[in-house]
Amino acid sequence: MTTQLIACTSFSVGANLFARHRTPGPLLRDDKHPSPNPRSLTLQPPSHRPSGLFAPGQANKFAPTKATLPTARKIHPGRQNGFTLIELIMVIITLGILSALALPRFFDVSADARAARVNAGLGAARSALAIVNAEARLSGIGMGEVEQQIFLEGQAIAVKFGYPAQPYSLLIAAGMDADFDGAGADGIVHKNSYDLGTGRCGFRYIPPTTAGEAPRFEPWPGSSLPITAADCRRN
Repeated sequence: MTTQLIACTSFSVGANLFARHRTPGPLLRDDKHPSPNPRSLTLQPPSHRPSGLFAPGQANKFAPTKATLPTARKIHPGRQNGFTLIELIMVIITLGILSALALPRFFDVSADARAARVNAGLGAARSALAIVNAEARLSGIGMGEVEQQIFLEGQAIAVKFGYPAQPYSLLIAAGMDADFDGAGADGIVHKNSYDLGTGRCGFRYIPPTTAGEAPRFEPWPGSSLPITAADCRRN
């Protein structure tokens, strides 16, 4: 009994019960040739194709086209992009012209401040005329063609025909003598050599010449009233 059991369970040397059957070659669909396929299976084309694979003659709508691909830039070895010498020279010349002509006018911000100060002084002078005329009428001094002095806050003011007789008297009456000065026979300008020389950044005071005549304020030749920054710009 033991001998038969051993005979039944014996195997040939090198046999492997768990070895899989491997096809020694590719399966063939043609029956004319012997196939190692034991079940005579035939290969079927796959029901779907991987992404990007299409049958011959079928368009691939996912394939990149020329419209979607960026155009490759041609690279020229040894070529550099930049300004030429002529372009740099033209830029330097343009900047020189701007700095010589345009920039001084643009950055002359003091002209606006000086024009505003003159216009403020013009308003103070108008108010001073009314005060001087009221004082002359009340006191009866300086109403004729002969200059007489009246006193306002301790300041002596020469008056004629009821108003200041000259620009300097008006400056004292308006309290402007610290910043302004007389220029010529009838001018009132800033106390600086430039404005005193040109006389444009200021105004003219024309006192009355007869009884009943009112004084006038006039602009300098080439200037305007009220004063603008162009009138006070240093040309």
